[in-house]
Amino acid sequence: MPFPAGTPTVTLVGTLPSAVAGDGYGGQVVLTPSAILTDETRHAIYPGGGKTAIVDGTFSVQVIPTSAPGIEPAGWRWQVDIRPAGGRRLTFWADIPGSDGATIHLDDLVPAQAPGGGSVNADGKSAYDLAVAQGFEGSVIEWLASLVGPQGLHGDDGTPGASAYELALANGYAGTEAEWLASLVGPKGDDGDDATNLVVSVNDKQGVVTLGPADVEADPAGAAAAAQTAAAADATAKVSAHSSDTTDVHGIADTTKVVTTDDARLTNARTPTTHAASHATAGSDPVTPAAIGAYPAADGNALNTLVTDLQNRVGGTFGLESRATVLESRASTLEGSVAGKIDKTGGTLAGTFTNNVTATTVTAYGGGVAGDLFDRWRTLGNGTQQLGPGTATRDTSWGRQGVAQIGTADSDVVIGLAGKGLRIKEGTGAKMGVATLVAGTVTVPTTAVAATSRILLTTQTPGGTPGWLHVSARTAGTNFTILSSSAADTSVIAWLIVDPA
Repeated sequence: MPFPAGTPTVTLVGTLPSAVAGDGYGGQVVLTPSAILTDETRHAIYPGGGKTAIVDGTFSVQVIPTSAPGIEPAGWRWQVDIRPAGGRRLTFWADIPGSDGATIHLDDLVPAQAPGGGSVNADGKSAYDLAVAQGFEGSVIEWLASLVGPQGLHGDDGTPGASAYELALANGYAGTEAEWLASLVGPKGDDGDDATNLVVSVNDKQGVVTLGPADVEADPAGAAAAAQTAAAADATAKVSAHSSDTTDVHGIADTTKVVTTDDARLTNARTPTTHAASHATAGSDPVTPAAIGAYPAADGNALNTLVTDLQNRVGGTFGLESRATVLESRASTLEGSVAGKIDKTGGTLAGTFTNNVTATTVTAYGGGVAGDLFDRWRTLGNGTQQLGPGTATRDTSWGRQGVAQIGTADSDVVIGLAGKGLRIKEGTGAKMGVATLVAGTVTVPTTAVAATSRILLTTQTPGGTPGWLHVSARTAGTNFTILSSSAADTSVIAWLIVDPA
């Protein structure tokens, strides 16, 4: 829940990168007041502090400033406990002053002695305080860094000692080494706390980690396609060079002298010597009608007589040709009389019916009810449907709004029957789905997210310690990150992406 209305607060922020490669730590920051705080003005009692998650090396949390008026007891302080996963823990007391709404940076805090009501170093100064008293200038983080000296020289190797099994024998154990190893296995322990059994790092990265191709030793996107394209181009160039090479190819010294199967030189296109007289009746090699499948002269004369008779029967005013000409004329007249007409009331038209109009805004089809003053519906040349009451012009439209987009540019979408509504497909690249929080955060992969998308969040199934939700980051066309105010939140979160028109 939020602070009571009117409570003065400041925002404490910090950045905790690794000294190697600059990767951000995960973990948490625990803040504890030195006493039970009371606010009589807003009737609030604060019996303790709380914690916030370190995500990718940063954290941000609202706290009550130690300078807030009306907060008792006087002189209280904050205990700051920084717990980076895989890093060194740092705990100190400090004042966190500031006006309402101010932002305070972690490295600006000055460690102080625990107040009278505190429990850490209440009677003496801290090592940092003593260093400042001796002339050190700098923050507590700079002082801690100054304590780390250079790497010392490697010492001499010691004499190898007895193994653990040999020490056990020396202390009275009786048994083989395998039996001794088996004796080291104890009973199964209790299940751990899911809130603390967290992965410390992935590929030496902490926080919300997004793995790229290099992290898993994969080729960058498109590298295989580029290599394939380059190989195809290289092969094409080499085949082309091979095709144009005319010297010493496959053992042939000069390929220009090789004759292919479709070479014109292989065809017998030579003009034969004149020798028609040799095939005449009195020639040296006469050709008879039977040899070439021809009718003898006598049979040809009889055939001519039959053909002449057939020509007489087909020709003339009453012959077949004349009558066919009259029939063709009448058929042409009939085609002209019915062209472009559908002389029918009601019924069914089969097949495809196309009406090509002159412009996208011109009406292609329309209709209504007998007695209407206006068409109740129309279909324009661009496919847009226009609808109206019939007593006035059409006031509602539905059609294509863009690439792969359908909708209305002038009307509301109304679902007028209870139990009906919108259904949105979930899956890869979807605009709706569910995701499970792990340690209060989850990255949702979807290509549907844009820089201007509105992302709606709600708890589908509570889990762990639920907190309030928000979108902490997004990469258009790739993913977005859901972050809970509770690092122990393991709820199933439902999400919906809505884009402005």
